[in-house]
Amino acid sequence: MPPVSPPSTSASVFSGQAAFDQLRNITKTKHPVQAQANLDVYHYLYDQLEALNRTASLDAADDSAWLPNQLVFDTPRSLVRTLPPATATTQPSGATRQGCKDYEGYINETQIVVRVPGTLPSSVLLTAHFDSAPSSYGASDDGAGVAVILETLRALLASPTPLDHTLVVFLDNGEETGLCGSKWFVQSDLVSAFKVKVFVNLEGG
Repeated sequence: MPPVSPPSTSASVFSGQAAFDQLRNITKTKHPVQAQANLDVYHYLYDQLEALNRTASLDAADDSAWLPNQLVFDTPRSLVRTLPPATATTQPSGATRQGCKDYEGYINETQIVVRVPGTLPSSVLLTAHFDSAPSSYGASDDGAGVAVILETLRALLASPTPLDHTLVVFLDNGEETGLCGSKWFVQSDLVSAFKVKVFVNLEGG
């Protein structure tokens, strides 16, 4: 494999190394739905997004370094910080994929949708899921996709060029238990609400 691309001298250039660092943080442990590690990853991602937003806001406040792209949060942060220990009866099975109804409240509360508004009304939807299968650390499926999205957002927010189309980012939870996050997104009518014209799913294998 080629070496990971190092950070660029330009903040608006995608860094493979930065994405790889994010991947290592996301995949420290197995993190299936309804496990404490899953909730920890959710809050880690929210922390990263809030940090990106603070950086972009500080740059926007400095007239000499004004940047046009800002991050908008469309889902509030979950107040849940601790889950009961998973057991054989509460841990979803990646094989049956029947967990959406069983974990509906938790799954719906831990979806993440943010936007970088563009100048046009239509949008591009970029998505990846952050839950892992019960037996996996979720590196290729789908931590890599999540890490790429975080680094893409960082680079776009540092860019002096405004976006034409709005970028909608959906970091979804519950893919491994039956595409639960995707079902939530569609049932919430967000495709129409955001006028999504292009959909890019960074899914692992």
